[in-house]
Amino acid sequence: MTISIEPILRRLGVRATSGEQLRPVNRDDLLQIIKANGGSARYLYFDGLDFTGADLRGLDLSDASFNECNFSRVDAYPLIVAYGNAFPVSDSDTQRKLGQWARGELNDDYEVVPTRIENSFLMKATLHDALFDFANMKGTYFNNARAQGTGFFQTDFTRSNFAFARFIDTDLRRARFCDANLYAFHLETNLLDSIDWGNKHIILHEKDKNWDDAISTYVMLARVHELAGMADIAGELRYRLQMVRTGKTLETGLSLSKSPREQGIVRRWLSAIRRGGGLALAEWFSRWFIDFIFGYGERPWRVIRAILLTLIAFSLVYFDYSSIELSSDGVVNLVERAYQAMYFSAASSTALGYGSWVGQELGWVKYLGAAQSFLGTFLTALFLVTFTRRWTR
Repeated sequence: MTISIEPILRRLGVRATSGEQLRPVNRDDLLQIIKANGGSARYLYFDGLDFTGADLRGLDLSDASFNECNFSRVDAYPLIVAYGNAFPVSDSDTQRKLGQWARGELNDDYEVVPTRIENSFLMKATLHDALFDFANMKGTYFNNARAQGTGFFQTDFTRSNFAFARFIDTDLRRARFCDANLYAFHLETNLLDSIDWGNKHIILHEKDKNWDDAISTYVMLARVHELAGMADIAGELRYRLQMVRTGKTLETGLSLSKSPREQGIVRRWLSAIRRGGGLALAEWFSRWFIDFIFGYGERPWRVIRAILLTLIAFSLVYFDYSSIELSSDGVVNLVERAYQAMYFSAASSTALGYGSWVGQELGWVKYLGAAQSFLGTFLTALFLVTFTRRWTR
């Protein structure tokens, strides 16, 4: 059964009878409140309390409400325990022990207990100049929270909610934001190394097909990484931005269709086109084609694939057009014919020139070769531009 913490706060001298908070809540206060609640902070309401400078190391504050609380300058570092007792170590020793712990090299005599604030509510909370490194903050609500100069190194924010939160100059290196709600999240920091935004940088809004939210979030994240000098990650986020716009375009076109999904994609497309969705579907196809060819400038190797497909496709035409080659015994020499078709295709694509073996009378094929020459030159230039842009950041 959940208890009311007000009598305990008054008994500990944290609150006056009038309800005014006389001093910040400290570690001992929290331990007594948690003990009175059966050893858990679950369902406890600490809303509006001041925790400034509190020692939260190793505490489990999960499933509690801390809305509008002040956590400025709190220490929520992992608690290092030696021989069953909290071990006071210097800052340098703390970093060394935590490094050994992260690598799995910590001596069995030591135990590291990360702080847990999982599935809790920190809406409108103040988190300035605090240390939450290595903390488990999965599923926590940070709506409208404010954090400046705060350490969140390797903090786990999986499935957390950051709607309208503002994080400025925070250390988010190696933090996990998988499936986090980043709607209207305001982020300004340079400490973004090795953040886990999810598989292939796909955020929750894209998974849920909340296209507008995903677009605004990707724009913000790409800008922040660009300003931090992390152009490679910014490029990946811009690629996701284009993929979201592509998905939104397709959904816009198909939303006009009156054909049920069970009748197949062809009928849905025809129905959408008849009802005015043709322009949106044409735009989707053009965006899909751009992604297929060079991935919006972020996938240079796709240009190589396009070049190879072009060579093969044109060589099939040249193979069918070529005169039948006969061997000395009168058998059709298909291998030689295939070699010539592939060579003709490669020579056309690279504008290399065919050599003396090609006669002058080529009919319509010479115009096809000219078209392939233009296309091959364009794809080669596209690859060089995309490759240079990608790998010289």
